[in-house]
Amino acid sequence: MTHEADTGPPYTRVTLFHSSTENIGRTTALLHTARWMAAEGRRVLIVETPATVSRTERQLRSLLGAEAMPPPDALFSVVPAAGSPNGRQPSWPQPVTWAMSLGDEVVELAVLALPDTDLSARLPTYEEAADSTVYAGFDHVLVNAPTAQGTLRIGDLAPLAHAAAVCFAPDSASIGRAAWVARDLRERATGRPVDVIAVGLQVDSGLNEQLRMIRSLVRTAFREPGQEGVVPPYVEIPYDPLFLHSVSSPRDSSGTAQGLRKPVMARQSGYAQLAEAVIRPQTSVVRRVAIVYPPRHPAWAHWLGAQLSGAGVPSALVPFAQFSGERPDRDGMLLVLSPVGANAEQLGLVSRLSHPNVRIVLVDDEPLPSRIGHHEQIDLRACGEPEAVALVRRAVRLPAPAPARVSSPRFPRLPAVHNLAPRNPGFTGRDDLCEKMRESLAREAGSRRPCALTGPPGIGKSALALEFCHRFGGSYDAVWWLRATDSPDVARGLGRLAERSGRPTQDTDMRDVLDWLGSPDSGSWLLVYDDVTTSAALAELLPAVGEDRHILLTSRQQPLADAAVLEVPALTPMESRSLLLAAVPGLDETRADQVGQIMGREPLTVTLAGAWIDVDAGRREARNQPRADALAEAAEKLVSTFSAGQQDLLARYASVPLSRVMLEATLDELRVTAGGELWARKESGSDSLVWLLECCALLTPSGAELGLLRSRTLWKALSDRFSSPSGSAPWTDPLGDQLMIDVALRTLARHGLLEMHFGYPDRAIRQNRALRELVLDRLEPAERKEREREVRAMVAEYALVDPGSGTGGRTGAALIDARTRRLMSLKLWDDERPEVRQAVVEHTLRLARSDGRRHWYEALEIGRRAAESWDSSQPSSEYARLHNATAQAHRRLGESSQAGRDALIALRDHRRFLGVSHPRALLSADSYAAILRMEGSFDEARIEERGVLDSMTRVLGPDHRTTQQAEYNLALSEVLCGDYQSALELLQSRYGRRTAIGGQLDGWALGLLDTMALAHRGLGHNRESTDLLKQYLRRANDRARDDALSAEIGLAVGERRLGQSKQALERDRRVFGECRTRFGAGYAHTWRCQFSLAADLNAESEHRAAVDEIEACARTLEAVFGDDHPYTQLARVRTGVHRRNLGDHGNALDIGQESLTELARGLGPAHPWVAAAAVAVAGTLVAMRQYDEAEDKESFALLTLDELGLARHPAHALVKGNLGAIALLKGSGGPPDGTPHQDIDVELPTV
Repeated sequence: MTHEADTGPPYTRVTLFHSSTENIGRTTALLHTARWMAAEGRRVLIVETPATVSRTERQLRSLLGAEAMPPPDALFSVVPAAGSPNGRQPSWPQPVTWAMSLGDEVVELAVLALPDTDLSARLPTYEEAADSTVYAGFDHVLVNAPTAQGTLRIGDLAPLAHAAAVCFAPDSASIGRAAWVARDLRERATGRPVDVIAVGLQVDSGLNEQLRMIRSLVRTAFREPGQEGVVPPYVEIPYDPLFLHSVSSPRDSSGTAQGLRKPVMARQSGYAQLAEAVIRPQTSVVRRVAIVYPPRHPAWAHWLGAQLSGAGVPSALVPFAQFSGERPDRDGMLLVLSPVGANAEQLGLVSRLSHPNVRIVLVDDEPLPSRIGHHEQIDLRACGEPEAVALVRRAVRLPAPAPARVSSPRFPRLPAVHNLAPRNPGFTGRDDLCEKMRESLAREAGSRRPCALTGPPGIGKSALALEFCHRFGGSYDAVWWLRATDSPDVARGLGRLAERSGRPTQDTDMRDVLDWLGSPDSGSWLLVYDDVTTSAALAELLPAVGEDRHILLTSRQQPLADAAVLEVPALTPMESRSLLLAAVPGLDETRADQVGQIMGREPLTVTLAGAWIDVDAGRREARNQPRADALAEAAEKLVSTFSAGQQDLLARYASVPLSRVMLEATLDELRVTAGGELWARKESGSDSLVWLLECCALLTPSGAELGLLRSRTLWKALSDRFSSPSGSAPWTDPLGDQLMIDVALRTLARHGLLEMHFGYPDRAIRQNRALRELVLDRLEPAERKEREREVRAMVAEYALVDPGSGTGGRTGAALIDARTRRLMSLKLWDDERPEVRQAVVEHTLRLARSDGRRHWYEALEIGRRAAESWDSSQPSSEYARLHNATAQAHRRLGESSQAGRDALIALRDHRRFLGVSHPRALLSADSYAAILRMEGSFDEARIEERGVLDSMTRVLGPDHRTTQQAEYNLALSEVLCGDYQSALELLQSRYGRRTAIGGQLDGWALGLLDTMALAHRGLGHNRESTDLLKQYLRRANDRARDDALSAEIGLAVGERRLGQSKQALERDRRVFGECRTRFGAGYAHTWRCQFSLAADLNAESEHRAAVDEIEACARTLEAVFGDDHPYTQLARVRTGVHRRNLGDHGNALDIGQESLTELARGLGPAHPWVAAAAVAVAGTLVAMRQYDEAEDKESFALLTLDELGLARHPAHALVKGNLGAIALLKGSGGPPDGTPHQDIDVELPTV
């Protein structure tokens, strides 16, 4: 049962405003809600107590302005009444009226200030409200109920209220307390309903993954038992620090109620929604849905609409171009299909919504833009249709059992039988032409004619056909792409289609294949004959077209006499602008129009121009130039460069296509990019980039394998062409380094010369056909012939090399062992050839990275012998990388000093001979930072890793494996430095990119969950951490056992902090026993778990056992890291805690104070562990009745947590509670027995 109120309630409704956490803006939310209600004509009374009234007065003065002021001191006056309002009080305060202007109208708010906090005694009950003289004349009463303290229990106020707005901060602890309050109110409302409104305050849309988890938790926590799919209204008030400052500061004349500034409008709409929920409370059931979709997803939009309509939920399809940012109404939900290709303005509309009833429906294998990452997601990327239907129904809160299936569009996922290249995320425009293609294919099927796209080279025929296949391919049983430049290729392609469809073709004549395709038995299909050149031969390889069997041709001319032709026109000015704006975020539209006009209307030329501007602007931004200025100067430089290049080419040739001019400008620009500058340091110079581009142009018609381009075969071909002069130093040799090939590929891809993605190493590298021809046309006939010879030799040699030769069928550890034996028996380190030494280094690295301790020792043995054999006076790349390998092995064994020595040798040599931005130097710096982290120099490691990540991203891109590792390492250092939020943001961003690439079971994504959970625990989000780790353990069944053990250690920490110490103790005992048996005492998992086990024992009051475990852990840490390492000192902090709880106060104090001093010296005072150490010492001081000193330590800890931005952390409330307890003890002077001190729970992360 709910209370509806459309024109005003027939009785006065009382709503309690309560918050589970202090200082989060409850009073602000109440006042703005009252203001919106008054603006709708509601008569509102606000009830305050001494605990809240001063803040209310200050905010009212700021909100309403001087013209709204009541008489001086009137707010606090208590006017005797003739009698009590309900027979319980002899006198009653007089409400005070505040006026405010809204346009030409003046509305009023009444404020009633009670003389004490005893609301239950002062206010009328639910039954008395209708006849109360206090509430007479008011439609709504909003009671500002203070946060529960002492003996006050908010459930005691249940008899007073019709509804409760329960406010909370966006973290699991605050939500949990608020949900308990809601349940308590309902249970104590004596058999009548209390409408609950869940109100999230200070909600920051930048929280992304955390905010999505919070919304899911709110729905679960506030749901009433047995009410599946029905949840209370949930309102979010966005975080706006400038707004918070404005309501706590004096108001100027510009801050009128009718002139709110734009940045707070999202916040104001949240208040309006809250006011609506108070006026018309009802459970939140989705009754209508709007589906916003980009041009690339009309099929998905129609499928979603059909699913919802079939379930009785009306839906409206809204193209992105028509979406104006409307928020869902109280019964509505907004579904936004993957907004790939959306411009900045459109993304801004979605970002600013920050609404719990908005869902992003993921159907694209592209990372979601971070600015909209806070919205909850429906991930349909790896779903079949039944699972997708279930996910959509769950998200829209529909009952689980689906109704009988109604006729609906076909599931728009590409069919299992397809061979399409990946979709181009930068494709834009041509929407009308896509629709014409669809209509033409359907229309011409009746006359059994194929359809053809025609137009000049570079106009975008193949790109358009590929986009059409991805956009509408779900309508077919098979979508098959055929290279139609010659008949044998077409025949082979048709044969492969038959095989994929399960039709044997070994001895089948092509005529049989064509007959089968032309029959209904072949199902529905779309065949694309790309780049048709010879129509006569092609006609014999076309199956019969039918109602659901379609053929699409692309050709530069009319391919067949009877084909229905669609001419692909040049880009319109608007399409050209859209293409540039999509390629260059932030580019001014006027400059985009200027560039588009000069480049012409050919997609290839415009695409190359966009890449040129983006790369050049990025280089300027790296020199600290603002983005807008960098883009403007880059665009101007392009126009100038293009014009000069065009004149130069016209002086040599009679006519030159604009695409050729743009290609030459791009090749010239390669030399000054980050990758080009690295190659320029090599003997071959940046000419190697052009040579590689020419090789790719010959390889990419059938797709170039990344493995081939990274292979020794290609390095050898490069070496043969660009051999170093005899006697030159090994450091001048650019070859034999896969990372430099990756730098070259990344550089070419950034300029639009290749289509490749390091996140998909198995995908073929592709190239636009017209661009490929332009690249090859630059070569003289003799040069082209030579390049073809080089490529044929390279491909032949690569094809003849069996990647598995010599393995004997062995894999994993057995294969590594066999190769180690072979390497050591042949003493390969004595061979002077660079390629042999490189093989020695690669195998040593493999040993160092494996999971077995024996392999680490073998890596050190090979490294020692190789270092002795190789002449250290003649440094080489292999010598430096060898030290990287041995440093890694030493680090895995816990030998930090030896690891640091070898890492420093590698870093010094790489930087000296290759430069600081070379990938090898960056990898060495990353390895050295790991050693610094291991030695306890967390901040130094973080500084080093920030530079590494920035440089890695510039030269190899964000998705290269080395960049991903650098980002992970930086996140770990951020955790160790106490900046948990920065760590979480890095990890969540990477998690989003990896799941877009590989789905929820992607190995990299799974590997991030443990550290994401660690960052959550650092922020006090223990529920979120526990949920993540359980999710990880469910998914990661086949991952290494030590990864699972690490997750279980984190799970035990979370359980203990959530009050489940017995469960944590059982888990830690089991895991500790396994770790000690498998790894020994010095392994990270073992001492991490022992540290946690001691805390479990302490929580279960087993103090002697806790002391034994923590002291053993401290001895291990001292042996591994040294006496002054932060880990050793943190263990001693806990030693002091456990000894204090055992009653050994004197030793506890000495140990605690010494470790506090050492931690502050090593980490600086602003670190969470230092705050925890101070609280630990304070607890001992309290036990020794030294209250003043204890108060100083607790106050220091509170200031430290505030400085770190951890005011919402549970530890912050814990310290405030300790301070309150100390104040009571100081007042009484009695012993602390009845007021237990609480310590901050800490853990040891992995290094």
